[in-house]
Amino acid sequence: MPSNAESWLLGRLFRLAADQGIRGLVAFSDPMPRILAGELLMPGHVGHVYRVTRGRYLGRGTARTITILPDGTVLTDRAAQKVRAGERGAAGVRARLVALRARPLPEMVAEYARAGMDLTPGEWLELALAQVGARRVRHRGCHRFAWPVGDRGWRRRCPIGLVELPYPLATDPAVTL
Repeated sequence: MPSNAESWLLGRLFRLAADQGIRGLVAFSDPMPRILAGELLMPGHVGHVYRVTRGRYLGRGTARTITILPDGTVLTDRAAQKVRAGERGAAGVRARLVALRARPLPEMVAEYARAGMDLTPGEWLELALAQVGARRVRHRGCHRFAWPVGDRGWRRRCPIGLVELPYPLATDPAVTL
């Protein structure tokens, strides 16, 4: 990317948001590096571009246990719930797991039926996660940044309900997949 592309893009986003009447924006950076077979999949980031664009650092988001797939991406709790409940969007989540070499749900349901057993989508999900080698890892929370958007006077007096903290300087310890 050309020099300053990220900060230019954020500046443009801020102007467009203000034009739509939006008064503030929030963004997160994920500081947890991910390593697979000695290869760095994701370096983790502390939000340097957010710092240089004067984002207010507001600490970390909620710490939680996340499910990391073998490609280094996260299977969100919401995506897993879609599969369990058979909600709209579940097919995309199932296809993502099948692409990572999980056995397809219809195939496993048929196999269980031949054995006289039922297999719920939630049970399939747990089996599929085990088949692909997903890992549950404790995540300390993503870094949270906020920007008031609008005219200069508003940006100066905008109330933010969280205490501004010193910017983070280092990523978290790496997770080896």
